[in-house]
Amino acid sequence: VNQAVKVALDSGYRHIDTAYNYKNEGAIGEALDEYIKAGKVKREELFIVTKAIHMNPKQVRRSIESSLKRLRTDYVDLYLLHSPIGFQVECHLYFPNAELADFCRKRNVTLTAYAPIGSPGRPPNPLQDASPNLMEDPTVVKVAEKHNKTPAQVLLRALMQKGIIVIPKSITPERIKQNLQVCINLLMRNMDFPNIVPIF
Repeated sequence: VNQAVKVALDSGYRHIDTAYNYKNEGAIGEALDEYIKAGKVKREELFIVTKAIHMNPKQVRRSIESSLKRLRTDYVDLYLLHSPIGFQVECHLYFPNAELADFCRKRNVTLTAYAPIGSPGRPPNPLQDASPNLMEDPTVVKVAEKHNKTPAQVLLRALMQKGIIVIPKSITPERIKQNLQVCINLLMRNMDFPNIVPIF
């Protein structure tokens, strides 16, 4: 995780999404602290998001203080309740969550897609059927080949063109760079998609 954060920062990422449950705040904090002290990035250039796991108001203060200590920062830019209700918003090609996306759009709420490429690394659940790998979908592969892109880039772009924020997860340097390239390309061609609001 430490190295992945450094690659992301070097590539131009400035939005860091983490949570206590991800067990990576400490590694993220080490990388951020190193880069800030070295002058490679300023804290005010970053948008750091973490999440509370305690819903009891009496425990929230302790939770945020622990996160701040691990992240090695005095503040976070956004502090969320982690799964305050019975679902996170999973949104991808096979599960577009269209009704919720439309509900949000009509109320000027921006939807953030969890698992935008389908979480291919998610551990199998013996109580569910095996999830299909979206990056092996024949149509996705065909579109990717046609445009000389990766299947992940196609999946991300499809959501972004609908005005949905994507937060893909990767620790592979090349994939981290490829994911950001989708955003850069979309911004460069934003005139083709006048309804899209740039998110980077």
